[in-house]
Amino acid sequence: MFKQTLLSKARRNREIIDYAPTYNRRNRNSKWYSPLSLLKWFLLVGLLAGCAFYVIPLNATTYNNYSTLDDVSSGQLLFESSETIKTNLKETRLYQSAILLNSAASFDINGIIASVTVTQSFLNTGDEIANGLYTFPLPENSAVNYLKIQVGNREIEGKILEKNEAKKLFNKAKASGKKASLVEQHRPNLFTNKIANIAPNEQITVTIKYVQHLDYTDGEFSLRFPMSITPRYQPNSLPYSNNNSETENTDNFSSTATHLLNEDLSISELSQFTQPNKNKISLRVNLNAGIQLASIDSPSHTLNLNNNELNGEPLKISVGNVQVPMDKDFVLQWRPKASIAPQLSLYNQTLDGEEYTLAMLLPPIHSTIDDNEQPSTTFARDITFIIDTSGSMQGDSIKQAKQSLHFALSTLTEKDSFNIIAFESLSTNLFQQTKMATSKNVAKALTFINQLSADGGTEMYQPLSNALNMQKTPLQNENAIKQILFITDGAVSNELALFKLITNTTDLPRLFTVGIGSAPNGFFMRKAAQFGQGSYTFIGNIDEVEDKMAMLLEKISRPSLTNINVQFHPLHLGNIEQYPNKIPDLYSNEPLIIAFKTTDKPSSIQLFGDLANKGWQQEVELNAAKTVDNNSGISSIWARAKIEDLLDGLVIGKPLEEVKSDVITTSLKHQVMSPYTSFIAVEKEILSADDKDKRKKELLAQKEKQASKKLASQNSLHAAVFPKTAVGWKLQFLLGLILLTLSLIWLSKLKKKNHENFL
Repeated sequence: MFKQTLLSKARRNREIIDYAPTYNRRNRNSKWYSPLSLLKWFLLVGLLAGCAFYVIPLNATTYNNYSTLDDVSSGQLLFESSETIKTNLKETRLYQSAILLNSAASFDINGIIASVTVTQSFLNTGDEIANGLYTFPLPENSAVNYLKIQVGNREIEGKILEKNEAKKLFNKAKASGKKASLVEQHRPNLFTNKIANIAPNEQITVTIKYVQHLDYTDGEFSLRFPMSITPRYQPNSLPYSNNNSETENTDNFSSTATHLLNEDLSISELSQFTQPNKNKISLRVNLNAGIQLASIDSPSHTLNLNNNELNGEPLKISVGNVQVPMDKDFVLQWRPKASIAPQLSLYNQTLDGEEYTLAMLLPPIHSTIDDNEQPSTTFARDITFIIDTSGSMQGDSIKQAKQSLHFALSTLTEKDSFNIIAFESLSTNLFQQTKMATSKNVAKALTFINQLSADGGTEMYQPLSNALNMQKTPLQNENAIKQILFITDGAVSNELALFKLITNTTDLPRLFTVGIGSAPNGFFMRKAAQFGQGSYTFIGNIDEVEDKMAMLLEKISRPSLTNINVQFHPLHLGNIEQYPNKIPDLYSNEPLIIAFKTTDKPSSIQLFGDLANKGWQQEVELNAAKTVDNNSGISSIWARAKIEDLLDGLVIGKPLEEVKSDVITTSLKHQVMSPYTSFIAVEKEILSADDKDKRKKELLAQKEKQASKKLASQNSLHAAVFPKTAVGWKLQFLLGLILLTLSLIWLSKLKKKNHENFL
């Protein structure tokens, strides 16, 4: 016998475990696990895809049936629905478009002014009396001056009244059951007017007229008319409004949801209304350019001209073949013949025994073929730069301002003289008077600019006064143009004193303001530039500095005509009202419009001014001016210019009541909108007592009908009331399915892991 060792004891106690059954079981399971896993994932993807294909079309259908006022891109009649949409924690009302039946538009163009007449017919396909909202996107620098609405066999014609009177009249008309319309504004370029009490199956025809300034860029005029309407299919069943307020507050007017003419109609039978290319419009243009044209065309439509000579005579233009589809905007462009000198054209209108004349002064148009034809029109300039270095300019604002000055200095020529004034609580001048733009003086200026920092208050009066009265270097040409370039965020409270300082300056330099920063005082800088016969430029971020300053400096360094004056023949014409009172300089790409009203008709008008190297004058016989009809808008342009001039009186301290009275008088006489007046259109025919009772009974019956439908709807849902809002529940439902599926996958994997740990 031998002695037992520790090693042999360990071997004796060793237990042998057989893993073969477990391995075989796992191996068997792995053979089935892969196909089952693929099948589960296939079913999962199929489920999610099916949900997506189901939800997305439903969601698209919901929103395609409705629109908001921000979606309006052409003339539309909207009925307010009970549907809303929540965006950015804000609830927005949704509207439904009425069926558009017919459209027509005519354009009477005189120079750079167009008088536009638009007529559109719609149909209320609902079975209840509804309130509508007619919307039309207006071009900038335009104003509505006529409104007429035909509802069924009745006619409503608009007129301008004082605002409070117009509001009261609308409320009274609506409460009495008469059809009425009140013009309002949803956004600066969207015309809207309410149309109350539209009966079922009634046709609504709206006619509006507005006057607009045309675009002029690179020697070419252009007009754009919005008409890319997108009709929306109206389903057979729509939710009803819970609020019937036809006789209540007009500001919260509502309409019942519109229905189809016949609920049995199929979608295909409505194709004439729902297909965009089925909506058509007739377009007619009367073009009185007043000058010879080099070309006229339309990048959007085919034009038919009655005269291909383009010799300055009025042109009648038709578009397409009688009517064109409303599937894109109409654009008309025409280019005057090249000219090395400014061109003057006149347009005259006689209204109520008074003569209204519009003078359009066109800058020289250089030939695009031969650049050698372009004359030298560079004026010598005596320019003072004012830079705001107050505390409000800290950060990006002062960087933009300094970069603007750097760029401005780089554009100066040896003929120019300049100075720089920096200000905060105190002001600092680079030189005591302007200096010629030599390399030495420019280097001193760059060093001066680099040392500037933003701090202190905003004392703007003294530096502006210094610039307005800045002494010019004796080395500069006596005919050099005096200019001021004012770079600031306009954070001042003494605007009135500054405006008076500008307007009371006798030898006024041209004042150009440049707004810097994210929120400059645009009102101050626009008005300061206007009173200084200059212009306002806004620079929003530092990346825009070079481009916008280049455009501004190119413009002010090459004025086409300066020191412009006008003279009438015969010299005595009774009372003469001219706007603007002080005629600004003529710059390239900016035609100049001057409006006159005279007691007697002048025989001719003469304009004269200064070119870079010589004097200029041009006289046009008024008999040669094309006399236009009363719908041309010439008197409206004059009236708008007068109203703007009257309102400027408030800026320089005229009494409010005096200005308001004069503005209202001018607005009512010429039927031109103003801040104190509104358009109101009320049904001419007064309803009889029987008609009023009948209308009240109809409204009461509708209210009861809506209440019963609401109750029936609630009962069918077992008293489960769902909000009638497009809150995107279908997408939320899809998201819930996805989260549920992910949870099941996680639970499955967790179960599998626990099972493996158990084994």
